[in-house]
Amino acid sequence: MVDETKQKGIAEQKKTTPKTYAQLENEALDIQNQISTEAGVLALIGVSDDNLTISGLESREKGKGTKALEIITSAADKNQTTITLKAEPKSGDVQRLKKLYSRFGFVDDPNFAEGSNRMIRFPAAKPSPVATTPIVTGK
Repeated sequence: MVDETKQKGIAEQKKTTPKTYAQLENEALDIQNQISTEAGVLALIGVSDDNLTISGLESREKGKGTKALEIITSAADKNQTTITLKAEPKSGDVQRLKKLYSRFGFVDDPNFAEGSNRMIRFPAAKPSPVATTPIVTGK
C-alpha cells in the first residue's frame, strides 16, 4: 500500500509541466559540475523517464556525500524536478544507505517492487504567493 506522503508526491508530480529532455540534461550537468566543485565528489546525474537519476555517488570522506545530497536536493527543489536512484552501496548495509537518503526526502519508489531499493524524491512544494491585505484600523 502506498502511504499518503507518496500519493501526495505522485499527485504533485503529475500537476507539473513536463520538462524537455534538453532542460533535464542541462540540469543534470549543472548539478554534476556543482557536486564536483563544491563537494569534491564525482557522481553521474542522468535523465530517465522525465526524472533526474543519480548513480555512482559514493564518498567515504566524512560529510562529502551529505554535501553532495544537499546540492542535489536543493537544485531539484529550485527546479521542481523529481529525482530517482537505486540504493546500492559498494560495500556495507543497504538499510544504512537508505536511511541516509531518507533524511533528504527520498522514499521507496511505489513504481517498483518492495525490496528493489529504488527510491524517489519529489521536489518540495514551492510556497504559494501570499496576498497581502492592508489592515485598516478604526476610524
